[in-house]
Amino acid sequence: MSYCLNIACAQPANDLTDQFCRTCGDRLRLKERYRSLKVLGKGGFGRTFLAVDEDIPSKPKCVIKQLYFQNTDDDYRKKAIALFQQEAVRLDELGQHPQIPQLLAHFTQNDNLYLVQEFVNGPTLRQYQQQKGCLTEQQIWQLLNDLLPVLQFIHQRRVIHRDIKPDNIIYSRKINKPVLIDFGVAKVATETNWMRTGTVIGSPEFMAPEQARGKTVPATDLYSLGVTCLALMTTVCPLDMYDIADDRWVWRDFLKDGQGVSDRLGTILDTLLKTALNQRYPSAQSVIEAITNTNNQPTIIPNSPTPQLPNSPTPKLPPPNSFPPAPSLAFPNPLAHTPDPPPDAPLIPPAPPFPNNLGQTILPNAPASSPTAPTAPEQPPAPKSAPAAPAPLPPLTPLPPPSPAATSSQSKPLFKRLINHFKPQEPKGKIVVDGLDYTPLQYLLSSGKWLEADQLTHELMGLAIGKTRHHYFKRQDILDLPCADIAMLNRLWHTHSKGRFGFMIQLQLFQAVEADYAAFCHQVRWPVHRTTAKNYLTPSLSAVPGHLPSRRWAAGSSWWSHMEWLLERWTSCS
Repeated sequence: MSYCLNIACAQPANDLTDQFCRTCGDRLRLKERYRSLKVLGKGGFGRTFLAVDEDIPSKPKCVIKQLYFQNTDDDYRKKAIALFQQEAVRLDELGQHPQIPQLLAHFTQNDNLYLVQEFVNGPTLRQYQQQKGCLTEQQIWQLLNDLLPVLQFIHQRRVIHRDIKPDNIIYSRKINKPVLIDFGVAKVATETNWMRTGTVIGSPEFMAPEQARGKTVPATDLYSLGVTCLALMTTVCPLDMYDIADDRWVWRDFLKDGQGVSDRLGTILDTLLKTALNQRYPSAQSVIEAITNTNNQPTIIPNSPTPQLPNSPTPKLPPPNSFPPAPSLAFPNPLAHTPDPPPDAPLIPPAPPFPNNLGQTILPNAPASSPTAPTAPEQPPAPKSAPAAPAPLPPLTPLPPPSPAATSSQSKPLFKRLINHFKPQEPKGKIVVDGLDYTPLQYLLSSGKWLEADQLTHELMGLAIGKTRHHYFKRQDILDLPCADIAMLNRLWHTHSKGRFGFMIQLQLFQAVEADYAAFCHQVRWPVHRTTAKNYLTPSLSAVPGHLPSRRWAAGSSWWSHMEWLLERWTSCS
């Protein structure tokens, strides 16, 4: 099949002999040479295609990267074009390494940007793990041996990859070694900008702490490599292997029964994963030296049936300025089929630990979770010890007892619609604030219907300020939100989520990271960038504190300031 590269083409599939698309009429070959066969994946800035070079008699396969724009914002376009052009420059220089794809062409056609690069035949490490299972310790040693010289090679050329993960490592069947791909977000560093703040780009579960604030060093890639090893040895998301309460990795708890890891490998991985840069390996060469130091022989953790490794679990690594040899990684039976890679994950930076006074000192006591109307709130007792961070927010003015029934003409249509939808489990009592009925929201929250409650929260906020149910709010809208309504919304979320969700929790987390929006987004597991998709929400109590309610209501050219607006209104209500 020949695949049309026109983004607007409704039926891009064509025959291999066609020169023009049968649907839109566009040329099917780029530069009258490269013919696209199928889509391999989609990302934030474009698409990747499997293609053939018809200018060569053997018609070798290659990969086409196409830049397209889903967002018409000028800043977005400029950033996308800059990243795309940077990738071409880097691939041209770095492609001389056998474990980095070679750049074949870079050009513009029909107002689109294209890269053509070498096709690497083989599965990504993520695909291998999904089909063959977790990697063994011997395979992890081999992976470190093969990839550390590659990182040393790119770091010597002042390039930091910034997105090392199993999806960006392909095990090449041609050279029997892992190949590092996707340099689209790589950063070129100079002697003066190793730690200069920049745009946060990368994959959240593999991102180093300093990368959350846009700062990267060679050790940033080493951290991601360590997380990649953890992901390949287990079947859980790396974020689940980090204990936010103790601020440490607990990856050993997720190893399978009988899966032994030597003290030597464990020590190397732990050092790769250090949060503080002065405790982490500073360079790939330092990790190589730690691996080749055979003074301490590896020992298997007690009570583990894993057999003892050979005297040296890693082959001898090459000198710093030479390419590594090509020993075979212990991957039996190469995959016969390579499934399409998954789309890129939302761009969310990692975060500092949660504050130890989370949810304790801001609001009056929340009402009981029964469907009856709550009583007037009381102030909570003082905490046993003063919290370290953040400073407590001022409490809101206590709410008056709810009125017996809704009287506002705005609330009646909303109440009627929801009651008809959720029969026969109708709440016995009503919760009304200034004529606005919050009973349906309490019912949804008490029933664990978190996504429906999130949508209704948005609608109630609009009704509270006299807007339509689907109105999106800017700063002045939030400043007009009545104090009694914002307090009731928070109390209902806080009560029925057992203290995990609500505006109060979100504002505490926002203050804990010193109003750093990127770090806050990772605390609550939201993408940093603007998105209309809601699939990033986790509709259960297993979500992290502050995950709900969402920011679906935020609007305007500075929508990312929504937490500042909310904090401003919360403070003015105190």
